[in-house]
Amino acid sequence: MAKIDFGTTHFEQGAEAREQRRKFGRVHYVGGFDLAREIREICGPLAVEIAELLAMPFVIAEQMPITMGGGPGPFPLLHPVDNLAKAVHELRRLTTEWLARRVDAGGRQRLAAVVSDPAHGRCPEVSEQDLRTGLWVGDLVGHVSPLSADLGAVMAAMPDPGPLGCTAADAAVADLLRPVDVEAGIVRQQIPGIRSRQLAAHRRRLMWERERADREAYDRKSELQRLGLG
Repeated sequence: MAKIDFGTTHFEQGAEAREQRRKFGRVHYVGGFDLAREIREICGPLAVEIAELLAMPFVIAEQMPITMGGGPGPFPLLHPVDNLAKAVHELRRLTTEWLARRVDAGGRQRLAAVVSDPAHGRCPEVSEQDLRTGLWVGDLVGHVSPLSADLGAVMAAMPDPGPLGCTAADAAVADLLRPVDVEAGIVRQQIPGIRSRQLAAHRRRLMWERERADREAYDRKSELQRLGLG
């Protein structure tokens, strides 16, 4: 039987490995894997772009349904980022369970401390102010950081991936991160549209303000002429 060629599967942790993983390609991490770093690098660029959106002269808001008053609601990316936070929370839970079957007694003691931490049962909350400051990224990174060392050690202890191109741990990490990748992708896809809408709204407001200024100038000139002063 001919050997199956999966192409390049060996990557250092970083953007190339993430892109390969998002395309459902096989990834074997060379040089170690840090879960906290992965969450930081997934969420950090999104946080920068979101903070830039919220610093624009005009910021749009969702329209609340009539049953809830019908007024302006939260920033459109608040709910998607909240879903991303929920995916990271689930990542913590599932990674803890996966590691529990693969670490030694010392590792299980560390995992017991993770599980007993009140944060283990509580999803990180994200507010609109967090979106403005970008502090939500640190909260998500901190949520998974207690697992980083043990996960990295388990992955490093795996044998050579062989002809399949990745180890069982590599494949498991890809599966564990997939919901995070999906939710982050949803946030990423919405950013250009929101930026475009805010720019268009800002241009409309500038045009309205110029028209108002022209009308007021015309009215003042007309009044002066009526008084014989123009």
